[in-house]
Amino acid sequence: MIVNHENPKEDIGLRINVSVMVRAAGSEDAWEVVSETHNRITTVGITALTKMLAGNQWRATHIHVGTGNSTPIVSQTGLDTDVFTAALDRRTHPAADELALSALITNTEANGNTLTEAGLYVDTTMISRALIFPGIVKTGAVEATIQFKYKLAELI
Repeated sequence: MIVNHENPKEDIGLRINVSVMVRAAGSEDAWEVVSETHNRITTVGITALTKMLAGNQWRATHIHVGTGNSTPIVSQTGLDTDVFTAALDRRTHPAADELALSALITNTEANGNTLTEAGLYVDTTMISRALIFPGIVKTGAVEATIQFKYKLAELI
């Protein structure tokens, strides 16, 4: 949160939501949202965002998924049980104040796992983590998209 002490109505916050969408493998059907949650930005993530605002190079690169279920905390540096890494394949701006970062997990990837956690990474550094509920039972019949959406918002 950026606080403007002269005019509190101009305070700005950063909200990050994580969505998990699935569809049948090979289907052209629309994605079905099966999980939406807020995520926990890590201490390292806050530092990375601060450096980016100062003009330093910063670019999210991957989304990791895993089978852990501990409550996300700011000091975490990785997933509980990392089982698969997907390179980001979409960077979009759904609205002027939003950034969406997404990765596809195809029908041949991460099979045999119930995916219950996701993390957004800059190279090998996790910058935010979320739990997926309900977990996604990943099989060859399913492909999934994990999306981290950042939204700047005025706090009231």
